[in-house]
Amino acid sequence: MLSIVIPVRDRSLLLDKVLRSLSRQTLATEHFEVIVVDDGSTEDLSDAIRGIDVPFSLEVLRLPTNVGRAAARNAGARRARGDVLVFLDADSLAHPELLARHAEGHRRDPDRRDVVVGTRFEINLAELDTWERSGRISATSLTLVEADLRAVYLAEHGPAIWEGCGWTLAYTHNVSLRRAVFFEAGGFDEALRGWGLEDQELFYRVAKVLGPAGRFCYEPSAICYHLPHLRDPIAEWRERVDNIQIAKRTHLDGEFELFCAMPLLAFLRARSYYASLHAYLALGSFAHGGRPWVTSCLSSVARCLYQGRAGFPDPERMPAGLMTLDPSQPRSETNLHLLGLGTPFEDKDFDLVVSHDVWRFLKWRELLRFLDEAERIAHRLILIRSKSARATDVPGGLTMAMDTAYLARELSLRHAQVLSMQDDEVQAIEIVFAPSASA
Repeated sequence: MLSIVIPVRDRSLLLDKVLRSLSRQTLATEHFEVIVVDDGSTEDLSDAIRGIDVPFSLEVLRLPTNVGRAAARNAGARRARGDVLVFLDADSLAHPELLARHAEGHRRDPDRRDVVVGTRFEINLAELDTWERSGRISATSLTLVEADLRAVYLAEHGPAIWEGCGWTLAYTHNVSLRRAVFFEAGGFDEALRGWGLEDQELFYRVAKVLGPAGRFCYEPSAICYHLPHLRDPIAEWRERVDNIQIAKRTHLDGEFELFCAMPLLAFLRARSYYASLHAYLALGSFAHGGRPWVTSCLSSVARCLYQGRAGFPDPERMPAGLMTLDPSQPRSETNLHLLGLGTPFEDKDFDLVVSHDVWRFLKWRELLRFLDEAERIAHRLILIRSKSARATDVPGGLTMAMDTAYLARELSLRHAQVLSMQDDEVQAIEIVFAPSASA
């Protein structure tokens, strides 16, 4: 049995159309139920619901206050009787075959614990008029403009994209999974109250729960249509940024950090490169140089973040406030497996950030992100290049910058205090960040 969970706040006109589309499903009504979660609406949704003679089991769960879409979906999932949860949005108009395709996706191999990801078209008023008249939308009226962007990602990366990155493409406007898996993963994170990321954050955890026993399956015939409605993209983006700040403190993991630091298509293109970099750094075999110089830098401050091999500087001279980013050592409260693109630290948490050679592997866009993050969390930054490390020493596929002069000149255009230093073993750039306007 399928349990369809739909959170809604106000938007009675949209809800009316979504419920009517679910009344036209080819799947027998005894095989599904619909749970509408009213997330503290300010308008009365009862007319929209009473005005439809639904042939299926319908429950309306009214929450007294607005708790956010993540908590609302959790509330609906707790009321579900089905063994498979289907999440739709209140603006997801269902194709007549939608639920049948989700049901089939979970029947193909009952022993597997798959996530079935449907597709969504962006429709216009013309297609909505057609649906109102006939109950269907012709696929021939839809073009690449209206097509699901995930089809573009699939065309570029092939079906393998669903094996490693399926969690990034599972959106709750049209997705299903077994109820047991949902609760094993912990459900939605209710701290993520606003728009955006709450679904990908959930499925990031679901992917870890599934392991090799499950997969993300893209089902292009499980179609819904995004109803046109007024939106505030600036407000939505701000809410997503707020959710990122919360989620990145939960998932201290390089892949999730990278995902939050860039647009999705850029992440899909860069993921393989940075997975290779993480694997290489995890070996702990990189030939750092300048141990006395690096040790002196780190020991001169009370609070420092060091990116490099944690055991390279003299451990007996390290300050008590030292944090490290070193994948060759076990994760701990003082050692995170991050690239430094989006850290959990507070503004100006450190006196100094030192990147020992790792910065040299970052592509330009990610290096800029690293520089911005360092400026946020620290008063100073030192980028170190070991002269002994050569480009031919690293595995194929990875690239490594071999000089600091160009970068130093670029940085001097933005920062008033940029110092270049070198000795026999290292070259270094030091940036003293100007105090922020709020400081």
